[in-house]
Amino acid sequence: REAVRQWLDAGPRCASALLLRLNACGTEWFDNDVALAAHPRVAGVLLPKSEDDAPLRTIADRLNANQGLVPLIETVKGHARLGAIAAAPRVQALVLGPADLMASLNMRTLVVGEQPEGYDVGDAYHHVLMRILIAARTRGIAAIDGPYLKVRDVDAFRRVAGRSAALG
Repeated sequence: REAVRQWLDAGPRCASALLLRLNACGTEWFDNDVALAAHPRVAGVLLPKSEDDAPLRTIADRLNANQGLVPLIETVKGHARLGAIAAAPRVQALVLGPADLMASLNMRTLVVGEQPEGYDVGDAYHHVLMRILIAARTRGIAAIDGPYLKVRDVDAFRRVAGRSAALG
């Protein structure tokens, strides 16, 4: 955390807006993460395992007025509360967190972003991606697919990215 603070204090290294990924609300690191997020170079925070709007409202009250929230939807509880999460103050995007969501669903695969073995018809992620997209579009915010971890398989990455792009 101190290394991140020093890096932020050192000044711009890029022109892009910076999002700081916090540890989950309720962890021992959360309060210190939120304090670091108030740094003027931080445009907003990425909040893992977002499952309800209450923590987002708490964080929004502690951030600077120009900072936004980007919740990661990584659990079945978060998926069930998408509407409330998307409607929380300052939410700018909803992001799928596929690895933790796969674990939350007990999906039988360790290949993040790929179809589980034995799921041979359709797309196991379609419902989740479409619900995130609908919740985001309803609020006028961005919908972002999660990471694809087989980084050396360019063809597979293009296929999975194309799947999300086709949804909008």
